[in-house]
Amino acid sequence: MLSEFIHEHPYVSFSISSEPRGCDILIDSVPSTYDIPEGAKLLMTEEICLAVSASHPLAKTGHITVKQMMNEKFIDLANTPSYSEVFNSVFSHCRRTPSIAYSCNDYILQGKLISLGLGVSLVASVTWTSSSLPENICLLHIDDEKCFRSIYYMPLGSFQTENQRIFQKKLEEYFTML
Repeated sequence: MLSEFIHEHPYVSFSISSEPRGCDILIDSVPSTYDIPEGAKLLMTEEICLAVSASHPLAKTGHITVKQMMNEKFIDLANTPSYSEVFNSVFSHCRRTPSIAYSCNDYILQGKLISLGLGVSLVASVTWTSSSLPENICLLHIDDEKCFRSIYYMPLGSFQTENQRIFQKKLEEYFTML
């Protein structure tokens, strides 16, 4: 989406940051649509699934329970608050949480570790698969704990340029197509 926008609007420059300070538009996710800040616009809600290697015993079943996940070795995304929120939400009703076998800070590395059968991870079903899902990974629906995340954007600051409005419209169109 970003490359298409830049191709159509080559005069626009971007500064992309994981910190919202100094940004014109915040794009973020929350575990529930109820958590979207006032003034924000919902882009999409997507299911959270468990990603496993194609060789995992449950890969062909297409689903898993929270109890079954308790014995899995997880690969988490370090320093990613949204991942931590989802992980804690899924296991909030359990007396313990599954063990973390690996912690990484990159979803591509996370996917590689999963594909090698070194662990499993909770992933966002639409955006994760539309980016770069390795071929030998299967997504399992979580039967007893329906988990979703909502992606939103919010203009920051009191003034919006025409380019920001055009970008926001493109952003909405892109997520509608997903």
